[in-house]
Amino acid sequence: MVAAAPHDPDMEALIRRVDQMDADIRDVKASVGRLEASTARIEAAVIKIGEALVKTREDVAELKGRVSQLPTTLQMIDFVMAVLGVAGLARYFGP
Repeated sequence: MVAAAPHDPDMEALIRRVDQMDADIRDVKASVGRLEASTARIEAAVIKIGEALVKTREDVAELKGRVSQLPTTLQMIDFVMAVLGVAGLARYFGP
């Protein structure tokens, strides 16, 4: 018959600590899994934001091009004066 090892109270405390560490590691693994999923969603959102920024930059460039083609205030005044001048001449030389 083999003699049983003497009872070591420190060993029981060590076993409890290891069991608690195992539980803690399972919690950490679950948290990391949730963080990975969140990170993937954030990455997808950042990509969409980047695409929207590129589109916005293109739209702003197009608007700047269109605005640059609009007549200036001075050009509009010149046009109005020309129309009034032609109207005045038409009345003077008209039927």
